[in-house]
Amino acid sequence: MRDETDRESIEFAETSDRFLAIESIRERLIEGCSEEEFATLYCPVCGAVLSINVHQNHSTFHVRCTRDGTHVSFHDRSDCKPAWWVAHMRGGWY
Repeated sequence: MRDETDRESIEFAETSDRFLAIESIRERLIEGCSEEEFATLYCPVCGAVLSINVHQNHSTFHVRCTRDGTHVSFHDRSDCKPAWWVAHMRGGWY
């Protein structure tokens, strides 16, 4: 984890670099990255671990920062449906 101050985190959170980093994470998941690769991805704001929840349809996923969901939180879908996602299925979303 990074040892950034809250102020530095807030400044980074407002930059386009943050959005580019999040988009890179999104693209890797859509392309079907491995579980090992996902484990190397961290919140671009604070360095915390990311979590993933997968819908029971095995196509839709939600990723968030485990420290603060305002840093990173997005959902998307992928046609790749990696096998490792099964362990992260959390039922239906309504």
